[in-house]
Amino acid sequence: MPMRTERLDLPGPWDPLYAGHFPGRPLIPGALLLDAALRAIGAGRGLVLTQWELAQVKFLAPTAPGAALHVAHQWRGDGALSFLVRSAEGEVARGLLRRAAPPPDAP
Repeated sequence: MPMRTERLDLPGPWDPLYAGHFPGRPLIPGALLLDAALRAIGAGRGLVLTQWELAQVKFLAPTAPGAALHVAHQWRGDGALSFLVRSAEGEVARGLLRRAAPPPDAP
C-alpha cells in the first residue's frame, strides 16, 4: 500500500511551552510531537482518530524546537496504520494505530 507523508505543524522555537522542557536545551515534548503526528495523519487520511487507539509508540531521538518534521504513514495488511516521524537528522518516533474495539454494551 502506498505511503503518504505530511508535514507536522508545531509551535515555533520561541513558544514559551518549551521553557521548562528542558531549560538550557529545549526539546519538543513527546506528547506534543505525538499529537501533531496524529493530527497530520488524521487530516491526510480523512480519519476521525477518536475511533482509533495507539497500539505502540517509540520515541527514537530527542528533537529541538524549530526542526522541520514530517510523518510518513501507510496501511498494513492487517488494517493497522504504521507511522514514522522524521527530521533532517533521521528518525524521531514511530508507532502503530489500530481501530479501537467498540465499547461493551452497558447492562
